[in-house]
Amino acid sequence: MAITKIIADSITSGAVANTPAFAAYQSSGQNIDSDTTTIVTLDTEIFDTDNAFASNTFTVPSGKGGKYYISASVRADASWGATSYFNVSVFLGSTGDNGLFVANQINAGIGNSAAVSGVMALSAGDEITMRIRHNEGGTEGLQAGRYCTVFSGYKLIE
Repeated sequence: MAITKIIADSITSGAVANTPAFAAYQSSGQNIDSDTTTIVTLDTEIFDTDNAFASNTFTVPSGKGGKYYISASVRADASWGATSYFNVSVFLGSTGDNGLFVANQINAGIGNSAAVSGVMALSAGDEITMRIRHNEGGTEGLQAGRYCTVFSGYKLIE
């Protein structure tokens, strides 16, 4: 009986939960210049349990370091040429050439999409962003909507 009570109390209080957690998407598109790594701005939050996500950055709250499952997906408007690519990546901090996770899409036609996910060890104060890069030659747009350009994550129970 005592064990059941402790588990129930822990779950109710949030001591055993996949939080912090966030999910956000673009409700209006964003233009991305060719050959630049651009931070994706997400203007609509689906949820943000700890108020740790703002516009384009998730910041690990104080005392909430640990392992996080992170995912990012993007859908682009462009009709790509034979040697064109775009990629979506997740960056830790402001530096890095290719990000921690990178997914590439090459010559896929109209409505190209790419998604990436993985587990990251994050410390309090760490900041992560979703970024995109392409080489189509001009400015290309990202498709807006809850199922098109999305960034999300949650802390794993350890």
